[in-house]
Amino acid sequence: MEKEKSFALIRMEMFSDAVLAVIITIMALELKVPEIVGNFHADVFIHLIPKLASYAVAFAFVGVSWIQHLLALNDVERATLKLFWLNLLFLFFASLIPFTTAFLGEHPSLPLAVAMWGTTAGLTAFAGHLVYAEAHKERPYERWSRRRSFFSVASAVACVFTAFLSVYLAWLLLFAGFLMTVLPIPLARRVFSRKRDFAS
Repeated sequence: MEKEKSFALIRMEMFSDAVLAVIITIMALELKVPEIVGNFHADVFIHLIPKLASYAVAFAFVGVSWIQHLLALNDVERATLKLFWLNLLFLFFASLIPFTTAFLGEHPSLPLAVAMWGTTAGLTAFAGHLVYAEAHKERPYERWSRRRSFFSVASAVACVFTAFLSVYLAWLLLFAGFLMTVLPIPLARRVFSRKRDFAS
């Protein structure tokens, strides 16, 4: 028989869902309709491409973060005080995404903008990893899952330093980290597992 979750844990999940929903709403509101004076020019919408691209990337990142947060607390029955604080830390870093996304949309080739977005993504991913680790502290944390989390954070950190050398390489690192995060669990387990994991 499945045990019921504590009321405090349910409230934490609802609050987290609401914050992440507001984050996506704020990012959507940043997409302003361009003013067209006189004849229509395609250049007006060409300038919107960086904003739409940064919004799409940020939306996918927040969506994946929400899914991982949902899975982290799916079979947890009670929340500790430490889990509450770690969850707030996760939401704090996630709440910075709309600002860094808007900045990136305005200046997609600016190293500082890419580095700031990478920093926010890395800190959010790391805080999400801490939430998962605390929620599952009484059970063994599978090695492949730990390696995948480390890869996502490491790619974001590498992006921050690489952005000032090559913006394109920094974007590639971010994409690689994101791609590994969205891999289906069976494929991700195969990619990040080692032979000794199967032997143990």
